[in-house]
Amino acid sequence: MLKIILDTNIIVSLFIKRSETAKTVFAALKNNSFQLVISEAILKETLEVLSRPRIRQLTKMSKKEIRQLGLLLLENALKVKPLIKIEMCRDHFDDKFLECAVAAKADYLVSGDKDLLVLKSFRGTAIIRLAEFIGILADQ
Repeated sequence: MLKIILDTNIIVSLFIKRSETAKTVFAALKNNSFQLVISEAILKETLEVLSRPRIRQLTKMSKKEIRQLGLLLLENALKVKPLIKIEMCRDHFDDKFLECAVAAKADYLVSGDKDLLVLKSFRGTAIIRLAEFIGILADQ
């Protein structure tokens, strides 16, 4: 099974847009088409961003729904604890995704962040856009 890390910007955009793309990703996750991988730092950032008033307004998620999402992620995602500190990205807040990728030996890191995408891959993990990930899911 593919091990996938979703950047915070991807998770948030899936909840904001609620598009066919979002439905495809959530259905694939529910059907175990891939294993979502998270670290404590990624989970913390994701929940913090989703809790921002402006983002909550866009997602139409209540505080309770955000807490439930956190629990759902904890129960269903593969949780890893990175053992090495990586300082690779211009924006040091992005390093947590690379650390998680290395710890999990992830297949893909799905991101919309140019600082990550420019790397193309990192220690065996391909760094791809959401559209590429949707194509991979379609090929399975």
